[in-house]
Amino acid sequence: MDEAGHSGQIFDLGPRLAWVYLTIGVALIATMEAIGLAALVFALLPATPAALVTAALLTPSVLILVVMASALNGRIIVDPGSLTLRFGLIGGAAVPRAMIVRAERFDPTTALSPIGLGIDVPFGSGRATVTRGGPVHFVRVTLRGPARVRLTVWRHAIANELVLSTSRPDELVSSLV
Repeated sequence: MDEAGHSGQIFDLGPRLAWVYLTIGVALIATMEAIGLAALVFALLPATPAALVTAALLTPSVLILVVMASALNGRIIVDPGSLTLRFGLIGGAAVPRAMIVRAERFDPTTALSPIGLGIDVPFGSGRATVTRGGPVHFVRVTLRGPARVRLTVWRHAIANELVLSTSRPDELVSSLV
């Protein structure tokens, strides 16, 4: 059992730097919006109601930043019974090992649709892609049947294969075959 209490191997989703930059960019935009809205609200309302309205306006931005930052702890867990993907609070998947047909290194330049930042199942592709960005290697996991992938708290998709970024692709492949 590892330090996080999981029995099995844990793989990263590649470097975190690109996702850090994305999160910082969103935080900067949210901060600028907050300053502008707070100035406007405090100019129009007395101090106490203005503080309450400002807090109510800032809460969604803070929640979005927390959810985005949680992806920095994204990981792939391979244990004897399953492959579990965790992309922070944003999304993930749990696939029984019996559903895995094949695992292999994958070159995304050979795919018709590019791999975007984050977790997604492009419409009609049946391929779940997960990356935090940066220079990474990918592993394609082909499944025996459809698996449910959580893309956000309220959005799910069905995938027949997973394309996962990791800094240790060969180790991930060997742990799955």
